[in-house]
Amino acid sequence: MDILSSIGGVLPGRRGPVVAVLRMTGMIGGLGPLRTGLNLAGQAGAIERAFNLRGLKAVALAINSPGGSPVQSSLIHRRIRALAEEKKVPVLAFAEDVAASGGYWVALAAQGCSTLIT
Repeated sequence: MDILSSIGGVLPGRRGPVVAVLRMTGMIGGLGPLRTGLNLAGQAGAIERAFNLRGLKAVALAINSPGGSPVQSSLIHRRIRALAEEKKVPVLAFAEDVAASGGYWVALAAQGCSTLIT
């Protein structure tokens, strides 16, 4: 059974499966003294909330990042993997315009990654 099939179907009269979407957009790491990009400190709350949703069947990572800090990429990746294993929830990654370098590293926290081929 593939990951998408394991999420399940919708029962009549009930809401569909709950899939949390985590958007990872922009540079990873610091961008200067007044601006920060994606980092674990800034993403930790959203990551925690995503994995704590009632009835959660999967977490989707929507990634649009040219990369950046290898340290922050690794920290985000490890936190997502730890929660996925703890909560026994599959993670899917979707590369939008770009998921390069550190963005790709974050995508590797998922069991599967998809892109639109044109």
